[in-house]
Amino acid sequence: WHFVHAAGVEEAAIAAGDTGRPADVEVALGTLGEGEMPGLRARLLAMDALAGVRPIDEVAAALERVPEDEEHLSERLKAETYLRLAEGEPAAAQSVAGRLIAIGTYAAETANAKSLAAFANGDLGTAANEARGATSVHPEAPRYAAQLALSLSLSGDADGALAALDAVAAPEAPAIALARARTLARARREGAAEAAAAAKASEAATPTERAWATLVEAWVAAVAGDHAQARETAAAALESPPPGDSLFRWRAAEVLLRAGDAEAARSAVAGLSGPTPDPSLAGLVAAGLAVAAGDGSAAIEALGRVPAIPAALV
Repeated sequence: WHFVHAAGVEEAAIAAGDTGRPADVEVALGTLGEGEMPGLRARLLAMDALAGVRPIDEVAAALERVPEDEEHLSERLKAETYLRLAEGEPAAAQSVAGRLIAIGTYAAETANAKSLAAFANGDLGTAANEARGATSVHPEAPRYAAQLALSLSLSGDADGALAALDAVAAPEAPAIALARARTLARARREGAAEAAAAAKASEAATPTERAWATLVEAWVAAVAGDHAQARETAAAALESPPPGDSLFRWRAAEVLLRAGDAEAARSAVAGLSGPTPDPSLAGLVAAGLAVAAGDGSAAIEALGRVPAIPAALV
């Protein structure tokens, strides 16, 4: 019985990692007996926190119950990585993820954790490499393919991102549809609004995915010159922002600046500091906010911190 049970736990946990769906996470949690595999339990809960469906406090409490020994180390580190990301502490997340080694039963999930941490810190090369590691283990996993696509897209490789998404035989998966929407929007290609709508239409979409899809719709409206619609849609997206996601807030601020609402843009990024996935975007938005405030010297200073100006944002 023990081996059958262990196989069931493993199968459910792998499925939850592949899809990232809260329903699949709940199934995996349901396979665990009371007090069983506390590291895996904490990691599954932390995945839910990033999806916007689990309180961070619950994850932190679960993490405290994980023994600090070798047996539980990998799952504990993944759980802590996701928790730090949800808390908006990307540097701490990357420090924790740096101790992970992508081997064993959950190697794909481990690589994904390392990719997410690198992405949050703007280390897009590492993010893409780790995401490739995850997809090489589970090539049909929508969650891992979406992470690879987003890493490539933010690096400027829209074609590579779309190819990664096309490689998964589940175009209707909300993670895939959303990654497609974000990639097309950033590259200013047709189809972003339709892909965003498809992501939102899925009953399986998480609050994090719905927020990002709404923001893509706001971006499309802003680029089209429909500033009133852009402001309204961006405000709706900001009502429930993805936990700890600085890129979301910088992108929302960019949309609001384009739509002529510098005050709302400033509010969107208030309190943000430290690493972000796209420092070029952050610098350009900061400069735009300074210009709107009539502070030319601050605008010049912000532009001086921009490592590069992506063509898609000029």
